Amino acid sequence: MTYRPTAPGDKAGLVVFQNEEYYYFLGVTQVDRKVVIQLQQRAGSRAGPVSVVVASAPLTSRPDAPLYLKIQAKGGTYDFYYATRPNDWILLKGGADGTLLSTKIAGGF
Repeated sequence: MTYRPTAPGDKAGLVVFQNEEYYYFLGVTQVDRKVVIQLQQRAGSRAGPVSVVVASAPLTSRPDAPLYLKIQAKGGTYDFYYATRPNDWILLKGGADGTLLSTKIAGGF
């Protein structure tokens, strides 16, 4: 993908989604006027603050340069990768708990 956020809160990327309350978001966003690749986890109800940043890394590539994203499932875990060149994957977060997306925990779609 090619995307550069212009304001805080702007973001684009991939989501591993169970429902509106249980998901992982891997993508590009803006934090403190800097463009970053970020992994966010949401797990819980609308009653409280349940979105957390699990991992983050600065992006220093050109604004028009493509960014590659990959999510790899391994049993009950997920690995989240990004790359600024084809097939040159950088692990952002490995072994993230995938059970929070299960119907047993999240309650289904």
